[in-house]
Amino acid sequence: MNRFSKFTLFSICSIIVAAPAIANDETTAVMQELFEIYALTPEVGSIDDASRSTRWNDVKMKTDDEGPVMHLPWVEVSKNLLAGYTITMADQVTVSGDLPDGEQMNGTFNSKDFEIAVSGGEGARTFDMKFAEFTGVMSTGDLFDMNMTFGEGSAKSTLNGEVVSGSFQYPTLVLGYKVNVEGQNSDVEMRMTGVNGEFRSPVLGGVELVNYQKLWDASENYFADYEIPQMEMIMKMASPAGPVSVNANVGASTGRLAATNGVVSMTGKAADIIYNVSAMGMPPMKVTLDETVTTFAVPLDNVDDVKQAAIKMGLTGLELDPMIWAMFDPQGLLPKDKANLDIDISAGVKWLEKLTALDPMKMASGFPVEFEDVKINALNLNVMGADLKTDGAFSVDTTSFPPAASGTANVSIKGVNDLMGKLTAAGLLPAQNAMMAKGMMGMFFKQGGEGVDHLISQIMISPNGSITANGISLK
Repeated sequence: MNRFSKFTLFSICSIIVAAPAIANDETTAVMQELFEIYALTPEVGSIDDASRSTRWNDVKMKTDDEGPVMHLPWVEVSKNLLAGYTITMADQVTVSGDLPDGEQMNGTFNSKDFEIAVSGGEGARTFDMKFAEFTGVMSTGDLFDMNMTFGEGSAKSTLNGEVVSGSFQYPTLVLGYKVNVEGQNSDVEMRMTGVNGEFRSPVLGGVELVNYQKLWDASENYFADYEIPQMEMIMKMASPAGPVSVNANVGASTGRLAATNGVVSMTGKAADIIYNVSAMGMPPMKVTLDETVTTFAVPLDNVDDVKQAAIKMGLTGLELDPMIWAMFDPQGLLPKDKANLDIDISAGVKWLEKLTALDPMKMASGFPVEFEDVKINALNLNVMGADLKTDGAFSVDTTSFPPAASGTANVSIKGVNDLMGKLTAAGLLPAQNAMMAKGMMGMFFKQGGEGVDHLISQIMISPNGSITANGISLK
């Protein structure tokens, strides 16, 4: 998605998800703040001022002189009889214009019974937004089409200085998009129920990178938490081998996007996942997962001290449909235990330059970060009765590109000889290849202390690039 598309979605969805932060008592000032908060400079066709309201008509906004234009027929701020204000706007907003690649972007966004009730005093206002329905359609030529439908929804936000916090609830939400890559179409539709969450965010004041730097200010704590009790995803893809269809049902899922003490992180957890896959004219096949857990954390702009980065991914209880097993193991010789995967990698990171000062052209001669204490805390896989466990520690030299690593990894494998025997009996692994694999393991592994089918190895990478396994050279 190009930057103009992102700008449009940011501007529209910012109003839907979190009512804007404004801070003035007069309706005209409230209206001006409504646009200034996103660093937008509107072109206003006409203004209708009344004793208790201000209405701007024929409002146009754009990112630059050449970009697409967003058109809002009217927006009004009214002062309530007792206290506070009410913000209303036209039921339809459109966006259109040429993109840098020559494609045309067009979008239409419709709302029903949309309003924002504003209460509280200057610098500590509360915005109670609600709508009966919100729909949107956007197209960027032949490359990308998107549609969205929110059922009845609401969000409540409170401004405190330069920070806005609050909550949101969307009982039904449908997102769909179509992508065309080299003539191959992919269609995705996601249906979610009971979407809800909380957030705390800076008032960005615009969509430029300099405004987003507020997110990773080391002294701040920003987050967006969400919960989705139920989700269904339908994906249809074209491939040279024929059409592929994937239908996924996901149970309760939660997630967080956060920026805490200068570290940006994304975490997610989902349970009871069921995939139904149809491909190449075959009947649907099912793959299930008990749980998935993911974590990604990276520090930004820390040029003076080292902070921790992390990548974690866990897949628990992966189980294949009996139909899939029957395709390559009709005799039922292989163990059909649920598979598990656990990846946990961490490192100390320090940036050599601020993000806004980075020159992409210089990255070919060196990476703009330093790494300390790169650790493989876990790289574990349990599948078909075999168990792989790995840990280790490395140093990374970023003065060259690509970066060079050196250190040690400890590998433990259980049940691999038994598994190779069953693969051979099932006709999936030729006996000669199994013998060669066992011979190689005999060279680079040694007997472990937990049974006859337990092998261990220590893999070492030296600063000069040489690699050994249990002292035997691999490179």
